[in-house]
Amino acid sequence: MQEYRFPVEAGHIVQFRSALGYATVRFDDPTLTAPLTLVQGGNHYNPNWPYRLRSRTGPDDAPASVGQPVHPDEIQLHAEQHYEYFQALEPGTVLAVSSQPGRTWSKTSRNGNELRFSEVITEYRDQRGDLIVRGRLVSVTTAAPHPVQAAP
Repeated sequence: MQEYRFPVEAGHIVQFRSALGYATVRFDDPTLTAPLTLVQGGNHYNPNWPYRLRSRTGPDDAPASVGQPVHPDEIQLHAEQHYEYFQALEPGTVLAVSSQPGRTWSKTSRNGNELRFSEVITEYRDQRGDLIVRGRLVSVTTAAPHPVQAAP
């Protein structure tokens, strides 16, 4: 299980809203709430997120890995993302974020390859422990396409 804390700051909400094309609001607007997908930006607070920017000096010098390790003959893709909302996300909330594996299943693709699906369930809880958002990520692993070889 992976866990980290994600502070929801008014400035972050305003910037995120602006990036999505929402009307401009002030960071001190008492009605300010976060856009529904703001929690996805919380990955930047996760010290183990493989795409997190890392310092290139000191002990953090090693390059970040990209994606989940899979066999060289396989590729892994992000297939779906779902969110379930229980409360509005307001500035000042500090979310405790925890993830755990969900279901796994497989299907056969149209070309006869096996497609393996897996879920990761992520819960975002506030300071009181109340569930604010639940996310479900589905990834699929499949055989990597083999390069086409030219005819001799």
